Amino acid sequence: MKLVSLTIARNSAWCINATLKHALRYVDEAVVLDHASTDATSAILKRMSGPLHVLRVDDPEWNEMHHRQATLNYGRKIGGTHFVIIDDDEILTQHLVKDIREVLCDLPPGVCLKAPLMALWRSLDQYRSDFNNPFARAYKSVGFADAPDLCWESKDGYQHHHTHPYNSTDTRWLHHGEGGYMHFQHANWRRLVIKQTWYQCMELLRYGQVKANYKGTMDESHLELKPVPKNWWGPEKAAIKLDAEPWQLDDIRRMVAEHGTNYFEARGVNVRRLLKENNV
Repeated sequence: MKLVSLTIARNSAWCINATLKHALRYVDEAVVLDHASTDATSAILKRMSGPLHVLRVDDPEWNEMHHRQATLNYGRKIGGTHFVIIDDDEILTQHLVKDIREVLCDLPPGVCLKAPLMALWRSLDQYRSDFNNPFARAYKSVGFADAPDLCWESKDGYQHHHTHPYNSTDTRWLHHGEGGYMHFQHANWRRLVIKQTWYQCMELLRYGQVKANYKGTMDESHLELKPVPKNWWGPEKAAIKLDAEPWQLDDIRRMVAEHGTNYFEARGVNVRRLLKENNV
């Protein structure tokens, strides 16, 4: 088995060092697609030691399915037989590092592994645990044993939020309580609101409608939290900079300057309040 991680990063200087250093503990090689980064992401990737392969895409349009396929193509080129899908703001719970290779090695070709995706909530030290909320009970496709038919492609032109490769033959599961991946998306609320607003603005302009439930990701109804167990974190936690400025804010400002505040407000995206709160 040759285990290769696949990651897409854009302006991820706030977290990419932690994510990749942790991944390189249990993968043989890592492939990262650096998508149009303008912050220190590219410099961080150049400085990193270890078996790391960096692809660069300068077109700022976020074509996630094409980007995921490009990482898979390159991973196959370097001899990968098994793959781990790690987004730039995710880290495997530390106690699973010693076991994850064996779990993936046992997968037959074409079979994917799904694991819990724990939403770290307003902190790196607590996660959402009320299982009536989809972000508390979320599962994510995190890896697979390769097969020729596995791929990522755009369905009906939609280029976002499909981590599971198409044409997989079966799915194996890690269950809640067994560990999984910690997701930093909700760990800083300002960052979350800016990111989800950016997605809404981008989808309105690109597709004429908001296709995903971005507002739902910020729903704190029936909120319950649990502390993150000490054995979930390794030393990489210290390298995560939650307070770094989100790049999406400047891009929201650009979109509003080009299309007007009323365009987005009339379609249910509250850009006026966001820009006011951020002194833009």
